[in-house]
Amino acid sequence: MNETRSTYLRYVLGVLIGLIGVVFMFIPFIPIGYLLIFMALFILSPKIPFLKKYVRFLKRKDKDGRLNKLEKKINDLENYIDRKTSTSKSSE
Repeated sequence: MNETRSTYLRYVLGVLIGLIGVVFMFIPFIPIGYLLIFMALFILSPKIPFLKKYVRFLKRKDKDGRLNKLEKKINDLENYIDRKTSTSKSSE
């Protein structure tokens, strides 16, 4: 059950951030849309094969390990949300 919830959480979060990014792309005075779309694609990358291959390529090019740190933070956030939702469901 936790793996299924984790999968849906990643899809929902990625699509939501991607949609917000598309909206912000059309607002000319807030140039954050492209960044949000990149974040959404990075969040969805473990679940979509061609994105996973692209992120693997970027990780090889990243000498400072920034992508690994970002991926760890995203996984920590996902685990935190998963723990919070599972404890709230068990207390009901």
